[in-house]
Amino acid sequence: MLLTGTNGYTQTPPKNSVEQLVNSLDQSRPDSSRIDILWHLGDHYLYLPGNAKEDIDSAFLYLNQAVKLSDQLQLPEWKNKVFISLATCYIEAGRLETGKTFFKQIIAYYKKQGNSYQQAHTWLALGDQLANNGKNDHQQERKDCYQKAAILYKEAGDKKKYIQAMARRTHILLDERKTDEAEKSLLNIRDESKRNGYYNDLYGWALDNLTTLAASKGDFYQQLFYQFENLDALKKHKEYYTINGEILCYNRITDLYLQLDEYDKAEIYAKKELSLTIQAKGDYIYPLDNLINALLNQGKTAGALTILKRTIISMPPDTRQSIDVNQFFGRVYAAMRKKNIAERYFLRAVRGYRSMDPKYENIDYFTATYETIAEFYVTTGQFHKAAPFLSGLESISKHFTKVQKSTLALNKSKVDSASGNYFSALKHFQYHSHLKDTLFNIEKASQLNHLEVSFETKQKQNQIRLLDAQNKTNLARAQKADLARNITAVGILVMLVISGITFNTIRNKIKSNRLLTAKNNEIDRQNSDLQLIVSEKEGLLREKEVLLADKDILLREVHHRVKNNLQIVMSLLSTQLEYLENKEALQAIEESQQRVQAIALIHSKLYKEKRGLSIDMNSYIMDMVEDLTNIFSAATRRIRFKTEIDIINLDVDFAVPVGLILNEAITNAIKYAFDEKGGEVRISLTKSGDEQSFLLKISDNGKGFPKDFDLDSVNSLGIVMMKGLSGQIRAEFKIINDEGVTIWLKIPVGPQNHSFVKSNSYITTEDQNIILNYG
Repeated sequence: MLLTGTNGYTQTPPKNSVEQLVNSLDQSRPDSSRIDILWHLGDHYLYLPGNAKEDIDSAFLYLNQAVKLSDQLQLPEWKNKVFISLATCYIEAGRLETGKTFFKQIIAYYKKQGNSYQQAHTWLALGDQLANNGKNDHQQERKDCYQKAAILYKEAGDKKKYIQAMARRTHILLDERKTDEAEKSLLNIRDESKRNGYYNDLYGWALDNLTTLAASKGDFYQQLFYQFENLDALKKHKEYYTINGEILCYNRITDLYLQLDEYDKAEIYAKKELSLTIQAKGDYIYPLDNLINALLNQGKTAGALTILKRTIISMPPDTRQSIDVNQFFGRVYAAMRKKNIAERYFLRAVRGYRSMDPKYENIDYFTATYETIAEFYVTTGQFHKAAPFLSGLESISKHFTKVQKSTLALNKSKVDSASGNYFSALKHFQYHSHLKDTLFNIEKASQLNHLEVSFETKQKQNQIRLLDAQNKTNLARAQKADLARNITAVGILVMLVISGITFNTIRNKIKSNRLLTAKNNEIDRQNSDLQLIVSEKEGLLREKEVLLADKDILLREVHHRVKNNLQIVMSLLSTQLEYLENKEALQAIEESQQRVQAIALIHSKLYKEKRGLSIDMNSYIMDMVEDLTNIFSAATRRIRFKTEIDIINLDVDFAVPVGLILNEAITNAIKYAFDEKGGEVRISLTKSGDEQSFLLKISDNGKGFPKDFDLDSVNSLGIVMMKGLSGQIRAEFKIINDEGVTIWLKIPVGPQNHSFVKSNSYITTEDQNIILNYG
């Protein structure tokens, strides 16, 4: 029902079930505990999803009983707590004015009590409930509620709540596009957060919105100022730091320097951004784009190509990333003046985008893909090829920034000039010049240099303060060491005096203790021998553990190197694709890539396992399905996957054949089983009833083989391979052609080969496929 939280009173849905609450109500006495139960029951129905009338009626029933009992027991505090929920209930029921009346009664009560804090809570709750009302005609009233709440929180001394209330009000100002008032409020939130040491989400939220406002004005100085301020806070305050926050700062700073043609500085921050992104295993496309841009503008083409190849080898791109990677290769080869190779990569990127987004709904990818190839054709003088891409960009130019509009106008001017349309060319060039003069001026450049010097000076001052603090610490430690040395010397002198006094007494006792000492020495000798034996045994056990650990490390390293070598093979096959034009050869190479990927995935799993001896087939199959979904755009073709997999572990000798069979079967289903309507592929790996084998089935509900198709005479490489691999693991193999195709294997269980545990979960990748569908 409700969309946002309200205040300190409003309850989240109680953990206890309705039956437990009702039983507690029946057993309760007429006191405050019964009020509490009635209140929770009312909130239970109030917070149920949806807006059913019977739920609202039940909430009213319990809440009104709680109010009545509060009056009978003369407990006004309890009554006002319940009133918050009751007021919310009226608003949920569409009786806004009645709900507001209840809120104002509560505020009047706490005002009479002189309780500023509870007044603020109630004003905040009223503002939130006006938002929950689902209308936009109460914006001014909501702003007034949050303003009053902020003032009262400040009076009560709760600075965090004050900042939160101001943030709610500022959010409305941003929605209303009242930029000047919103900017002042955001600066206040930023300053209050810094003053009170509250480096949290609201501090970052304020800086992000200030950056956005500065961007809307084309003010690069202010954008950089806010990003350097955010970066400074991230490095100083551990509670505020996140690696994604630092990556975002580097991204924005790099982008600003690129727009200012400060490519050497952009390179520095882009390298930091890319390094952190790879460390966090994130999407490296944006930092890689920035870095390649900075390097190419400095003429560092060889360095750009090296970084590009190194990045995709360490983290191979998925289907979406491949579009950008092809553009990167195109830009690098274009900078190397290898026009034909560059054009091949650019056109491959365009085809990849059109396949991923056939309806042209993804404006960002459309813009990036068309801008890059249009720029290439204009730069190389192929103006007739650039024209259709520039027209496509012009059709969506209302979404562009000033910089993008300026670049588009310049390219349109060049194309028009080449085609003899000089009037249109002049018009586009004048528009380009106007935008450039607006964005870049001498005053802005001077301010940016001042900002950079100011930031570097501040960093040096911080380092000096840190060194001073370290020197003071070292001096204190030295003084403490001198004092300890003096105390030790005095202690030694006292001990010498005491030793001299007691020496004579000890000497007299030596004779009487000699016999006892001899016996003790014998006992000690025997204990020493025993201890030596125990030590040798412990040493052997430790050596055994070390050897076992070394074995595990070596085994995992073997799997890691095998995986890397297979990825190199895949990269070589991918490179070979660039030089092949024969369709059958291309298909053969691509199928080989998929088979190598199936084996590489196994060794990747073994490398991550502690012992590196067996494969969790559940995880392996899910990863394979995701990879093949991305490669063949299965989600775009409306192909769904459902899996039913027991928790089964296979050693590598069995996992590789099973993985290759799975790869062949799933690939064939995706490629050949379905028309444009799509369909469903089911994969199951379960223990058989006799517990002596397990069953692997890959089935689809596609069009299947023709009725006169003879399976026994089929000699395609994929089916021959599946039959051969089945024989290798002594499995019974069948292909069933009935309302689709089913690949069926019964694989015997061996004590050294695999083990399994039954799982009750039923796993589906349908949601995952929806996420992967970019259309």
